Amino acid sequence: MSTSIPKRSLTRWGFAALAALAAVALWAGGSAGAQESTTFRITIENRTNPEMIVTPGAYLLSMDQGAFWSGGTQASLALERIAEIGDSTEAVSSLGAVALDAAPAFGDSITFEVTAAPGYYLSTAQMLIATNDAFIGLNSEPLFENGSPRSVTIDLMAYDAGTEENADLFAGFAGGQPDPAEGAANVDNGTATVATILPSDQFTGTQGRVTIEPISAPATAPTDMPAPAAAGNAGFASTTGGSALIVAALVLLSAGLVFGARRMTARS
Repeated sequence: MSTSIPKRSLTRWGFAALAALAAVALWAGGSAGAQESTTFRITIENRTNPEMIVTPGAYLLSMDQGAFWSGGTQASLALERIAEIGDSTEAVSSLGAVALDAAPAFGDSITFEVTAAPGYYLSTAQMLIATNDAFIGLNSEPLFENGSPRSVTIDLMAYDAGTEENADLFAGFAGGQPDPAEGAANVDNGTATVATILPSDQFTGTQGRVTIEPISAPATAPTDMPAPAAAGNAGFASTTGGSALIVAALVLLSAGLVFGARRMTARS
Protein backbone atom coordinates (compact mmCIF):
# COMPACT_ATOMS: atom_id res chain seq x y z
CA MET A 1 0.00 0.00 0.00
CA SER A 2 1.55 3.31 -1.01
CA THR A 3 1.36 6.32 1.25
CA SER A 4 1.72 9.88 -0.02
CA ILE A 5 3.64 12.54 1.88
CA PRO A 6 1.42 15.36 3.17
CA LYS A 7 1.73 18.46 1.03
CA ARG A 8 2.28 20.67 4.06
CA SER A 9 5.37 18.68 5.02
CA LEU A 10 6.79 19.00 1.53
CA THR A 11 6.04 22.71 1.56
CA ARG A 12 7.84 23.09 4.88
CA TRP A 13 10.91 21.30 3.49
CA GLY A 14 10.73 23.31 0.30
CA PHE A 15 10.76 26.64 2.14
CA ALA A 16 13.67 25.50 4.29
CA ALA A 17 15.61 24.49 1.18
CA LEU A 18 14.88 27.78 -0.57
CA ALA A 19 15.95 29.79 2.48
CA ALA A 20 19.24 27.91 2.73
CA LEU A 21 19.91 28.29 -0.98
CA ALA A 22 19.18 32.02 -0.78
CA ALA A 23 21.71 32.43 2.04
CA VAL A 24 24.34 30.54 0.07
CA ALA A 25 23.57 32.56 -3.05
CA LEU A 26 24.01 35.84 -1.17
CA TRP A 27 27.38 34.67 0.16
CA ALA A 28 28.48 33.53 -3.29
CA GLY A 29 27.34 36.80 -4.83
CA GLY A 30 29.67 38.68 -2.51
CA SER A 31 32.50 36.40 -3.54
CA ALA A 32 31.80 36.70 -7.26
CA GLY A 33 33.12 40.26 -7.29
CA ALA A 34 36.32 39.25 -5.52
CA GLN A 35 39.52 40.91 -6.61
CA GLU A 36 42.59 38.77 -7.07
CA SER A 37 46.14 39.88 -6.41
CA THR A 38 49.32 39.11 -8.30
CA THR A 39 52.96 39.42 -7.29
CA PHE A 40 55.13 41.33 -9.76
CA ARG A 41 58.90 41.53 -10.10
CA ILE A 42 60.04 45.08 -10.83
CA THR A 43 63.53 45.70 -12.23
CA ILE A 44 64.92 49.23 -12.73
CA GLU A 45 68.10 49.46 -14.79
CA ASN A 46 70.45 52.44 -14.83
CA ARG A 47 71.01 53.48 -18.47
CA THR A 48 72.14 57.05 -17.84
CA ASN A 49 73.93 59.10 -20.47
CA PRO A 50 76.24 60.60 -19.36
CA GLU A 51 76.86 57.79 -16.91
CA MET A 52 76.08 58.48 -13.26
CA ILE A 53 74.71 56.77 -10.16
CA VAL A 54 70.97 56.70 -9.55
CA THR A 55 69.94 57.01 -5.89
CA PRO A 56 67.70 54.36 -4.29
CA GLY A 57 64.58 56.52 -4.21
CA ALA A 58 61.19 54.97 -3.49
CA TYR A 59 58.11 53.37 -5.02
CA LEU A 60 54.42 53.82 -4.32
CA LEU A 61 51.41 51.58 -4.96
CA SER A 62 48.18 53.54 -5.19
CA MET A 63 44.73 53.47 -6.74
CA ASP A 64 45.03 57.22 -7.41
CA GLN A 65 46.88 58.44 -10.47
CA GLY A 66 49.47 61.11 -9.78
CA ALA A 67 49.66 60.22 -6.08
CA PHE A 68 53.49 60.37 -6.11
CA TRP A 69 54.22 62.82 -8.92
CA SER A 70 52.88 63.92 -12.26
CA GLY A 71 54.36 65.92 -15.14
CA GLY A 72 53.13 69.49 -15.40
CA THR A 73 52.40 69.82 -11.67
CA GLN A 74 54.49 71.26 -8.86
CA ALA A 75 56.63 68.75 -7.01
CA SER A 76 55.54 67.70 -3.55
CA LEU A 77 58.00 67.93 -0.69
CA ALA A 78 58.31 64.14 -0.91
CA LEU A 79 59.48 64.27 -4.53
CA GLU A 80 61.59 67.39 -3.95
CA ARG A 81 63.69 65.65 -1.31
CA ILE A 82 64.26 62.65 -3.55
CA ALA A 83 65.11 64.78 -6.59
CA GLU A 84 67.48 67.14 -4.73
CA ILE A 85 69.26 64.97 -2.16
CA GLY A 86 68.03 61.41 -2.76
CA ASP A 87 66.17 61.29 0.56
CA SER A 88 63.01 59.14 0.53
CA THR A 89 62.07 59.71 4.20
CA GLU A 90 59.31 62.22 3.42
CA ALA A 91 57.83 60.01 0.70
CA VAL A 92 57.65 57.11 3.15
CA SER A 93 56.13 59.12 6.00
CA SER A 94 53.68 61.31 4.09
CA LEU A 95 52.69 59.14 1.13
CA GLY A 96 53.18 55.60 2.42
CA ALA A 97 55.86 54.94 -0.19
CA VAL A 98 58.46 52.21 0.23
CA ALA A 99 62.15 53.13 0.23
CA LEU A 100 64.38 51.25 -2.20
CA ASP A 101 67.67 49.93 -0.89
CA ALA A 102 70.24 50.19 -3.67
CA ALA A 103 71.87 52.91 -5.76
CA PRO A 104 72.71 51.31 -9.09
CA ALA A 105 75.64 52.57 -11.12
CA PHE A 106 75.44 52.63 -14.91
CA GLY A 107 74.54 49.21 -16.26
CA ASP A 108 73.42 47.92 -12.87
CA SER A 109 69.86 47.46 -11.67
CA ILE A 110 67.67 47.19 -8.61
CA THR A 111 64.93 44.57 -8.29
CA PHE A 112 62.01 44.37 -5.89
CA GLU A 113 58.59 42.72 -5.70
CA VAL A 114 55.11 44.12 -5.16
CA THR A 115 51.75 42.43 -4.69
CA ALA A 116 48.73 44.26 -6.05
CA ALA A 117 45.17 43.78 -7.28
CA PRO A 118 43.46 45.24 -10.36
CA GLY A 119 43.07 48.99 -10.07
CA TYR A 120 46.51 49.68 -8.64
CA TYR A 121 49.20 51.89 -10.17
CA LEU A 122 52.95 51.80 -9.60
CA SER A 123 55.01 54.98 -9.33
CA THR A 124 58.74 55.36 -8.70
CA ALA A 125 61.26 58.20 -8.31
CA GLN A 126 65.09 58.10 -8.17
CA MET A 127 67.48 61.03 -8.24
CA LEU A 128 70.07 61.35 -10.97
CA ILE A 129 72.92 62.04 -8.59
CA ALA A 130 75.06 64.45 -10.65
CA THR A 131 72.18 66.93 -11.04
CA ASN A 132 70.46 69.58 -8.99
CA ASP A 133 66.96 68.10 -9.06
CA ALA A 134 66.63 65.68 -11.98
CA PHE A 135 65.15 62.23 -11.52
CA ILE A 136 63.83 59.20 -13.36
CA GLY A 137 60.63 57.39 -12.51
CA LEU A 138 57.31 55.83 -13.38
CA ASN A 139 54.21 57.96 -13.11
CA SER A 140 51.14 55.86 -12.23
CA GLU A 141 51.87 52.86 -14.43
CA PRO A 142 48.91 50.40 -14.37
CA LEU A 143 49.85 46.88 -13.30
CA PHE A 144 46.77 45.32 -14.89
CA GLU A 145 45.01 45.65 -18.23
CA ASN A 146 41.38 44.55 -18.47
CA GLY A 147 41.86 42.70 -15.19
CA SER A 148 44.92 40.75 -16.38
CA PRO A 149 48.46 41.27 -15.02
CA ARG A 150 50.72 43.21 -17.38
CA SER A 151 54.19 42.19 -18.52
CA VAL A 152 55.89 45.27 -19.95
CA THR A 153 59.22 47.06 -20.38
CA ILE A 154 59.26 50.86 -20.19
CA ASP A 155 62.07 53.26 -21.06
CA LEU A 156 62.48 56.14 -18.62
CA MET A 157 63.40 59.69 -19.51
CA ALA A 158 64.88 62.27 -17.14
CA TYR A 159 62.60 64.83 -15.48
CA ASP A 160 63.42 68.13 -13.83
CA ALA A 161 61.56 68.48 -10.53
CA GLY A 162 61.55 72.26 -10.91
CA THR A 163 62.63 72.84 -7.32
CA GLU A 164 66.17 74.14 -7.84
CA GLU A 165 68.10 76.16 -10.41
CA ASN A 166 70.24 73.90 -12.58
CA ALA A 167 74.02 73.99 -12.67
CA ASP A 168 75.97 72.03 -15.28
CA LEU A 169 75.99 68.27 -14.77
CA PHE A 170 78.68 67.26 -12.24
CA ALA A 171 79.42 70.96 -11.57
CA GLY A 172 80.50 71.64 -7.99
CA PHE A 173 79.72 68.02 -7.18
CA ALA A 174 80.01 67.47 -3.43
CA GLY A 175 78.33 64.67 -1.57
CA GLY A 176 75.74 64.09 -4.27
CA GLN A 177 74.41 67.67 -4.25
CA PRO A 178 75.87 69.98 -6.94
CA ASP A 179 74.45 73.12 -5.32
CA PRO A 180 74.04 72.36 -1.60
CA ALA A 181 73.14 75.92 -0.64
CA GLU A 182 70.10 76.14 -2.88
CA GLY A 183 69.01 72.56 -2.31
CA ALA A 184 69.32 72.82 1.47
CA ALA A 185 67.27 76.02 1.52
CA ASN A 186 64.42 74.45 -0.38
CA VAL A 187 64.45 71.26 1.65
CA ASP A 188 64.58 73.09 4.97
CA ASN A 189 61.63 75.36 4.26
CA GLY A 190 59.60 72.65 2.56
CA THR A 191 58.65 74.97 -0.30
CA ALA A 192 59.07 74.11 -3.94
CA THR A 193 59.65 76.75 -6.58
CA VAL A 194 56.82 77.85 -8.85
CA ALA A 195 58.21 75.70 -11.68
CA THR A 196 56.52 72.43 -12.55
CA ILE A 197 57.85 68.95 -13.27
CA LEU A 198 59.01 68.84 -16.88
CA PRO A 199 61.31 66.72 -19.06
CA SER A 200 64.89 67.67 -18.26
CA ASP A 201 66.71 69.64 -20.95
CA GLN A 202 70.06 68.33 -19.63
CA PHE A 203 69.45 64.80 -20.91
CA THR A 204 68.45 63.22 -24.19
CA GLY A 205 66.85 59.83 -24.67
CA THR A 206 66.52 56.87 -22.33
CA GLN A 207 68.08 57.19 -18.87
CA GLY A 208 66.56 54.13 -17.24
CA ARG A 209 64.52 51.05 -18.06
CA VAL A 210 61.80 49.38 -15.98
CA THR A 211 60.67 45.81 -16.50
CA ILE A 212 57.40 44.69 -14.92
CA GLU A 213 56.67 40.98 -14.93
CA PRO A 214 54.08 38.93 -13.03
CA ILE A 215 55.74 36.07 -11.17
CA SER A 216 52.78 34.41 -9.47
CA ALA A 217 49.36 33.22 -10.56
CA PRO A 218 46.51 35.42 -9.31
CA ALA A 219 45.59 34.55 -5.74
CA THR A 220 43.20 35.88 -3.16
CA ALA A 221 44.37 39.33 -2.16
CA PRO A 222 45.26 40.20 1.44
CA THR A 223 42.26 41.42 3.39
CA ASP A 224 44.06 44.61 4.37
CA MET A 225 44.43 45.68 0.73
CA PRO A 226 41.53 48.02 -0.20
CA ALA A 227 39.51 47.11 -3.27
CA PRO A 228 39.13 49.59 -6.13
CA ALA A 229 35.98 51.67 -5.71
CA ALA A 230 34.56 50.45 -9.03
CA ALA A 231 34.58 46.88 -7.79
CA GLY A 232 31.82 47.57 -5.29
CA ASN A 233 33.40 45.13 -2.86
CA ALA A 234 34.83 46.03 0.52
CA GLY A 235 37.25 43.12 0.53
CA PHE A 236 38.54 40.13 -1.34
CA ALA A 237 37.36 36.52 -1.32
CA SER A 238 37.92 33.41 -3.39
CA THR A 239 35.33 32.55 -6.03
CA THR A 240 36.60 28.96 -6.16
CA GLY A 241 35.72 28.47 -2.51
CA GLY A 242 32.26 29.92 -3.15
CA SER A 243 31.50 27.38 -5.90
CA ALA A 244 32.60 24.49 -3.71
CA LEU A 245 30.39 25.66 -0.87
CA ILE A 246 27.35 25.90 -3.15
CA VAL A 247 27.84 22.33 -4.37
CA ALA A 248 28.24 21.07 -0.80
CA ALA A 249 25.11 22.91 0.31
CA LEU A 250 23.07 21.43 -2.53
CA VAL A 251 24.21 17.91 -1.65
CA LEU A 252 23.29 18.39 2.01
CA LEU A 253 19.92 19.88 1.15
CA SER A 254 19.11 17.01 -1.21
CA ALA A 255 20.03 14.48 1.47
CA GLY A 256 17.89 16.31 3.98
CA LEU A 257 14.88 16.31 1.67
CA VAL A 258 15.20 12.57 1.03
CA PHE A 259 15.58 11.83 4.73
CA GLY A 260 12.62 13.98 5.60
CA ALA A 261 10.46 12.40 2.93
CA ARG A 262 11.30 8.95 4.22
CA ARG A 263 10.42 9.89 7.77
CA MET A 264 7.07 11.25 6.62
CA THR A 265 6.42 8.04 4.70
CA ALA A 266 7.31 5.88 7.69
CA ARG A 267 5.02 7.85 10.02
CA SER A 268 2.12 7.51 7.58
